[in-house]
Amino acid sequence: MNLSGRQNGLLIRIDSSAIEFPSICPICGNRATHHRLVSKSNRGRLKSQRSTYYRPTRYTRKSVVQGETRRLRIPVCDDHYRTIEEMGRVNLLAGIVAGISVLIFAFIGSIIAFHYYDNIVFPIGGYFAFFLVTIIMIQSFRSLGPDELQKIISIVDFHHHGHIIILKIKETWYREEILRSNPSSAQAVRYTMKPRD
Repeated sequence: MNLSGRQNGLLIRIDSSAIEFPSICPICGNRATHHRLVSKSNRGRLKSQRSTYYRPTRYTRKSVVQGETRRLRIPVCDDHYRTIEEMGRVNLLAGIVAGISVLIFAFIGSIIAFHYYDNIVFPIGGYFAFFLVTIIMIQSFRSLGPDELQKIISIVDFHHHGHIIILKIKETWYREEILRSNPSSAQAVRYTMKPRD
């Protein structure tokens, strides 16, 4: 995990072998009827980076083993349930739209630049098309990023020797519910990381 400077945040340390997530959708608060996966892999980390050792209120990084992944099953409601296949199709479509819109954006942008360079008035419709393509391009790239669930719950780090996982949970009420219902397997921790010299 590449972080510059010093970052602090209230996170949760969980024992993934014993944790029980609330039967409430973390996105809307409705009753959960399905499960979705939240995962993190440490592939691509440098061997010189640090892993995690934990104390009740703070943890710091020590060493990393590459090529491991942790997955958590998070309860969600009907409205926010997505299968892996559905998410794959959405990402594929968003990737195609993003690629095409980038090409059109570059094409129209170059035409506008040439018109400006030659002091030729560019049609107003061209500017509208350029604006529309820009909006589509931005939205398609946003679709390729984290979805609603991943924005609320994310795995920050994990201990490669056991079941310890560090979670970042955006919604305070959901974080408090996890701590309340898992007094022995979930604990709030203070995260501190300093850059290496």
